[in-house]
Amino acid sequence: MSTRWGLIMEENGGPSTNRRWAVTVLEHVTGSREQALARLEVLVRATLPERPTRAAMTSLYRTDDGFLLITAGSWNDMPRRFRVAELLYSSEEAAAEERAVHEAERQRKRAEKAAKRRAKRGY
Repeated sequence: MSTRWGLIMEENGGPSTNRRWAVTVLEHVTGSREQALARLEVLVRATLPERPTRAAMTSLYRTDDGFLLITAGSWNDMPRRFRVAELLYSSEEAAAEERAVHEAERQRKRAEKAAKRRAKRGY
């Protein structure tokens, strides 16, 4: 079974007096940790500003679990952490799996019923 990885961005934003960390799952990757890190790097580099209009400096660092992007602005810095995390459980996937089991059971019962009808009719 392949490992599922979440590519996660943590962004510190909001008014300077009330800054909060917001977490966004950018996407999921199935494969090795190295493959997930490689995909994350592509996504991180895509978020780099081409010509920062208000940024004095942008720095990108590689960390043990991903990347740290710091954009120094004219008033304050805007840090973003990009991380790779192994997906251990997802209620969305569990619900989809449960729906698939119910659908398979429904189709099995429908096929049994159809077979009984055919047998009763002598087909």
